[in-house]
Amino acid sequence: MSTDQPNTRPTPTTPTPPTHPTTPEHPTQVAMCAQTPLTRPTDWFSLACVWLRANRTLVQFGFVFYAIILVTLTHWPSLAVAKPFGIRLDLFIHMGVFGGWNLLLISTGWFGLVGSRTNIIRATTAALIYATIDELTQGIPIVHRTVDPMDLLANSTGIIIIGTIYFVLARRYPLASQG
Repeated sequence: MSTDQPNTRPTPTTPTPPTHPTTPEHPTQVAMCAQTPLTRPTDWFSLACVWLRANRTLVQFGFVFYAIILVTLTHWPSLAVAKPFGIRLDLFIHMGVFGGWNLLLISTGWFGLVGSRTNIIRATTAALIYATIDELTQGIPIVHRTVDPMDLLANSTGIIIIGTIYFVLARRYPLASQG
């Protein structure tokens, strides 16, 4: 036996707790969480932003698919929605559909990190521009549709509601919006 090294027992070490999958120490998640650990891992908005960042390609594909369907339906020749009791239910449909379009656009992260205020503002602005173009192009004679300012107002209302909700959540959970 060599006398160079003392015969000591290794001291017991306390095991290090496993890192949260969104902490920078976890190598596969570094880019997705903008190198910032969640301090409150129960925040559903923060966790949703991390999931959206991790599944960015899937979300982008979903948005493109949704956008193609939306363009097709909003430009389908002579498409009409029934008006039971004289109520324009199509306005609520416009709000929901264009709000969903904005929700998916924000979730793609094309204008910045998902959950960042910059991304939310730019995506909402792009959605408002698209809604205006979509409504104006319905006036093309071959489409046989009408340009209706009330439709544009409903589109914009849905977009602004979703953009506002996303923005408020990003302020409430600022860790999800860093980047």
